[in-house]
Amino acid sequence: MQGRFRYSARDLLILELMLLRRIDIKSSEIAAILGVSENTARGYIRDMRIAFQKKDRHKITIVEFCSYFDLPHNVVYCQINGLKLSEYDWVCEGMG
Repeated sequence: MQGRFRYSARDLLILELMLLRRIDIKSSEIAAILGVSENTARGYIRDMRIAFQKKDRHKITIVEFCSYFDLPHNVVYCQINGLKLSEYDWVCEGMG
C-alpha cells in the first residue's frame, strides 16, 4: 500500500522532536546556565521583557535569551530540552 500515508516515519519523528520540545526558558534554567542566583535570573527576565517590549504575562523564549546574552541558540536549546547537538542538527536538516 504505497502512498497511503502522507508522512514518512522520518518526517513524523522530526515533527515529534520539534513539537514536543520547549521554546521558553525559566529563571531556574537561566540561573544554571549563567551561574547566578535565581533572584538575579528573575531580574534578567524583567530586563529582557523590557528590551523585547513584552508584557509580564508573556514568556521569554530561548531565542530571545540567547540573543540578549549572545549565546549559541543550539547549545542552550539542547541543554533545556535534553537533546544532543547531533540530534538538534539532524532535526534542523530534516525541517529544511
